[in-house]
Amino acid sequence: MKEKETWFLRHAGNRRRVVLREPRGHAAMVGTLLTEPVSPESHAGLLFLDADGARAVSVEGIVATAAIALDRSLLVPAGLRDPVVFDTPAGTARVTVGGDAGGVGSRPGVAVSCTGIPALAVSGALDVRLGSRRVAVDLAFAGELYAIVDSEAAGIPLDRHHLLELSRAGIALAKELAGAPGVAGTPWVGAWDQVRGTVFTGAPQDGTDLRTVMVRASGVIERSPSGSGLGAVMAVLDAMGIVGAGSSVTTEGLIGSRLTGSIAQRTTVADRPAIVPEIRATAWLIGESTLFHDDADPLAEGFELL
Repeated sequence: MKEKETWFLRHAGNRRRVVLREPRGHAAMVGTLLTEPVSPESHAGLLFLDADGARAVSVEGIVATAAIALDRSLLVPAGLRDPVVFDTPAGTARVTVGGDAGGVGSRPGVAVSCTGIPALAVSGALDVRLGSRRVAVDLAFAGELYAIVDSEAAGIPLDRHHLLELSRAGIALAKELAGAPGVAGTPWVGAWDQVRGTVFTGAPQDGTDLRTVMVRASGVIERSPSGSGLGAVMAVLDAMGIVGAGSSVTTEGLIGSRLTGSIAQRTTVADRPAIVPEIRATAWLIGESTLFHDDADPLAEGFELL
């Protein structure tokens, strides 16, 4: 799947720019691309595209694609309740699409659960400089390498009024961690030997267990609580003995969306203990669009301001 991603970016990268850049998209949008699978037991391959090019995994992208693919009969599992299996650059994901999850009208939400991408704690409580502060940073791998930071320690509230501060802090931490122990040359990270995002954690405001905000290394703030980020957080909590089999963690994001994670099984990655999180979410089909591209348009491939 990584080879498919490399080929696409090299030979058809303009398709990504046309769809995801303004005016058709925006910097925080993620696109998914269905391909032929690389494993005989999988239904399809899945690539994840964003403003930076590509990412190894997007749990929200998997959830949304599964819901759309089944609704439009793009993929047809053997049985009604059989999982849909995707090959991704981060590994094989198994997705179960349940019944309606509430809503009104002809398009209620669809309950979706995703499992298969392992997560492991890499380093704990690294002492990292952030402006005039020193903060403790945990590193975890969940398809990509993530830094996990307590927002109170960073001095930044997790709300819509502090987006600029969160963005700047995410960029700064990714740069500070570029050469930190446990990052460069880590054997199980392979091609993703850099921190791809920072998960800021804080007290919930809407009855969940935790509020989380994912800031990509580029400074882009994800709108959802981040399924991959939740997997990374759970790996750290599991290593600390805070969560275990039978327990779950529900996170909320800046816009009120929620994800719930639990430990589906235990495994090893490069001989290190890891978990396989199950992430549960609700997908809402909101429409279909037809995009036009004209080579004569000076902004045919869109534009970026930030």
